[in-house]
Parts: sequence; C-alpha cells; structure tokens
Amino acid sequence: MNITMNGKTMSFQAPQKLKAIVEAMIPERTDEVLACFINRSVIELNAEIYESAELYPITYANEEGRRIYERSMRFVLLIAALVAAVREVETAMGNGRLTGPSELEAAEMYRNARRSVVAAAEIPAGTTITAEMLTVKRPGYGIAPKHLDLVVGRVAKVDVPFDEIVTWDMV
Repeated sequence: MNITMNGKTMSFQAPQKLKAIVEAMIPERTDEVLACFINRSVIELNAEIYESAELYPITYANEEGRRIYERSMRFVLLIAALVAAVREVETAMGNGRLTGPSELEAAEMYRNARRSVVAAAEIPAGTTITAEMLTVKRPGYGIAPKHLDLVVGRVAKVDVPFDEIVTWDMV
C-alpha cells in the first residue's frame, strides 16, 4: 500500500499501525502528532491502515489537534472521577461480612439500651416498696424491669433518692 503525507509517498505492507507510518514518514515530528485525517475522518494513532491513503497529520498546533487533545483530556479526567467514585462505593459497601459491633460496643449498647427500675419518689430506708414508688427508665445497669414484681413488697435497706437507679443491695 502507498501512503502519502506532506507530499511524500512511501510504500508499506498492509495492515500497518498509523503510529508506525508516522514514525517512518516524519520521525522529527512523531511526538507532535496526535492523530491523522484520512478520507475526511480523524483516525487515532493506534488504528491500523489497510489500504493506500493520503494522510494529514494533526498536531496540537492546529485547531483540530487542540480539540482532540482537550477532548481526550476531559475523557481521561472523567474516567478518573468515575474510578474514584466506584472505589468510594466499594468502600462504603464493605467486604460483605456482617460482623456487628465489637464486644466493647455491644456491652455499651446493651447497657445504654436496656432499662432499669428507678425510684419514682424518694424511698426512705425501712419503707416497704410499692409499685407507685417505682418506674422504668434507661440506661440499664440496675435491676431489670422483668424483676419489678420481686422488688415490690421488699423493704428498702437504704434511703433511695428520687430518680435513682435501684440496685439489689438497696432492697
């Protein structure tokens, strides 16, 4: 196949990469060429040429070359942003293993989430505790609400201030 570029014609064996043709025909300007016009179409340097043609090199120095370069750079930046977003989503999704909270977090969540029996009024020492004297509130490091019936009817061993969490050593 015969390739003409800048008025110079050379023969090449088909198929041939456009980049190899440019390097052979204009070795001093190879780094400047971004693409080539062939038959009124812009062809990238990694394309293969299969038949005789007249090539017009496109460099950054001409308007079409600048347009191709800037479009390519926008595409590269868009792909980089897309890859970064995908990596962020992958990180947010985790590794697929649901391990739950650590032992320390689980203990803290249990203590803060469960409820305790609390004094709804001041309970003097020696007083028999009634249901009206008690309520249930969070956090839960006192007597569990399921034991409320065991607390009612007992005698307070110490003074229990209003809104104080009731513990077994108090009753």
